[in-house]
Amino acid sequence: MRKSKQRQGGRSCEKTGPLVIIPCGRRKRGAASRAEELYLGAYFQSCLKTALFLTPKDRIRILSGKHGLLKLR
Repeated sequence: MRKSKQRQGGRSCEKTGPLVIIPCGRRKRGAASRAEELYLGAYFQSCLKTALFLTPKDRIRILSGKHGLLKLR
């Protein structure tokens, strides 16, 4: 995996990856769940899998039309 050394505000960002924003999905669980477990559709699952390949979980957000940007956890 490639490490990038970008400078932001005088600090090195070597251990972070890009911020990846994925779309939410229409199909959802019936019960309250963490955002990463809430959406059930195949397209969402594919986007999440690709995002996890590109960057750590803490750098992934889900764009919800109702709730805005959501963290996975």
